[in-house]
Amino acid sequence: MKTVVETVVNTADIIRLDNNIYINLINKYKNKIASENYAQKIKTLSEVKKDNDFNKLSEEEKDKLFLELMAVKSARRQNV
Repeated sequence: MKTVVETVVNTADIIRLDNNIYINLINKYKNKIASENYAQKIKTLSEVKKDNDFNKLSEEEKDKLFLELMAVKSARRQNV
């Protein structure tokens, strides 16, 4: 039988791992999108949905991830 302390620690580990997944996805795709034009950005955003780690996120995290990635200015827009 698990104690309350063990359960809390296990939950904390899960939350930490989820945050790492989110951060890893942001870093992976944000840098890629920043160097792309708009058409490539759309393709990359569709790639995100196919990433295995993306499916591990909650719906709220998925929405937040997409909003953050969509806000990244693509290479062409930065030069304007």
